[in-house]
Amino acid sequence: MDETMEERVEHNDPEALKLLGEKKLADGNTQEAKRYLRLAVQLGNTSACYNLGQLYLLDGEPEKALEVFREGQRGGDETCAYSLAEELLKQDDENALSYITEYADNDDEASIRLLINYYDTAGNHKQTDYWKERLKALGGE
Repeated sequence: MDETMEERVEHNDPEALKLLGEKKLADGNTQEAKRYLRLAVQLGNTSACYNLGQLYLLDGEPEKALEVFREGQRGGDETCAYSLAEELLKQDDENALSYITEYADNDDEASIRLLINYYDTAGNHKQTDYWKERLKALGGE
């Protein structure tokens, strides 16, 4: 017999907790969403890390967001890896550029756009032009 969603949540099913957290988020209840997503992550559901990290950012808790994004990245979640790199770049972390460049080298357009913006802001025209050409070659400009 299949368990209902409520029963799965009561039994601490990480996927059910994640789904309930996402439902709470969609309903605008960010505190409850954070609670269920945090439980899902604690029980090993790294696919809940991205939404939890975003909630931490909205609440002005960037260090907690970075911690959660790192956990998602270790679990193989690409959105967490990208978000981690993006947040580290905002903080001028030396590792951020290597993360983003790795994705950009694999033709990830969002990463290429981040590098274009980063290098343009830094005044590095050579790198800006290089990444603009890469983006153009992908048909993304």
